[in-house]
Amino acid sequence: MKVASLPDNEKERLAALLRYKVLDTDFEQSYTELTQLASEICQTPIALISLIDSDRQWFKATVGLAARETPRDWAFCAHAILQDEMLVVDDTLLDERFIDNPLVTNDPSIRFYAGAQIKTLDGFVLGTVCAIDRVPRHLSDYQLNALKVLAKQVMSQLELRLAFDDLQKHTQKLKELNATKDKLFSVIAHDLRAPMSGIFGLSEMLIEDLDVQPKEACMELAQEIHNASQQTLSLLDNLLRWSLLERGQFDYQPMAIPLLAIVQKNLRLLSSVALKNKFRFTLTVRVIFLSLAIKICWPLFFKIYYRMRLNLHLIRVIFT
Repeated sequence: MKVASLPDNEKERLAALLRYKVLDTDFEQSYTELTQLASEICQTPIALISLIDSDRQWFKATVGLAARETPRDWAFCAHAILQDEMLVVDDTLLDERFIDNPLVTNDPSIRFYAGAQIKTLDGFVLGTVCAIDRVPRHLSDYQLNALKVLAKQVMSQLELRLAFDDLQKHTQKLKELNATKDKLFSVIAHDLRAPMSGIFGLSEMLIEDLDVQPKEACMELAQEIHNASQQTLSLLDNLLRWSLLERGQFDYQPMAIPLLAIVQKNLRLLSSVALKNKFRFTLTVRVIFLSLAIKICWPLFFKIYYRMRLNLHLIRVIFT
C-alpha cells in the first residue's frame, strides 16, 4: 500500500478545513441528500462526503457505510486531494497504490473509486464527494461531471455554514450593542435630568425674585443657569463623540477629569431645586474622603444657609 504524501500547503489546507467548524458534527439532511444523489447517479452502493483531517478521513455524510472515519493512511481521498482533477480508479486490484489497502482487502472491499474534489474559493482541497463500488466499473462523462457538480454543492453548503456562523456572531454583537445603547440612553436621560432640573429651578427663582433681589444675586442665578446649560451641552457633545467613536470616526483619548469641580457643580444644581421646593438634602460622605468632602460641601452648605429666606435646614451633611 502506498501512503499518500502531504500537500505542499498542508498547514494552510488544515487551517481552511478547521475554519468551517464541520468536523465531528452530526449528520445533516442537506449533505445526506447530496450523498444519496451521488449514489443514485453513479449507480454505486456506497457514496461519501469525505474530509481529510490531519490523521484521519472523516465522513460528513455516508450512504452504504456505517463508519464515520478511517485512518488517513488508508484513505483514497488522501490521494484524491493531491490530484489536479478527479481521482478515478476503475479497479483497485490493478492499481499498486491500493491493491493491498485494508479498505480493499477487508470490508468494505473497495474495487471501484471515483472522487471529486471539494475545493474552497481560495484553492484548498478539503476532501471529496466519492462514489464507491465493490466491483470494478466505469463511469460515463455525464456521471463524472455530475459528481463534480455535487462536490461544488457541498462546498456551497460549507460556505453557507460559515456565513451563518458569522451572522450569528454579528447578531450577538448587535444584541450586546443594543443593550449597551439602552443602558447608555438611560444614563444620558438621568444625567440630563439633573442640569435641566437645575436650569428650571434657577430660572423660576430668578423670575419670582427678579423685582426684589439685588443685581448681584440675579447675576449669580444667571451664572448658575449658564453653568447648567454648559453642562447639558457638554453631555450632548459627549453623546455625539460616542456615536463617532462607535463608527470608528473618533479617536478616543483618555484624559483626567476635575472630579472636585464636577461634584461641586452637581451639588449646586441640586441645591437650587432644594431651595425652591424646601426639600431636605442629605449628603453622606465616607470619612476616608473627609478633606475632599469639606472642600466640596462646606462652602456650599454656608452659601445655601445664607440664602435661605425661611428658617429651614435644607442641606444636612453627614460624615460616616
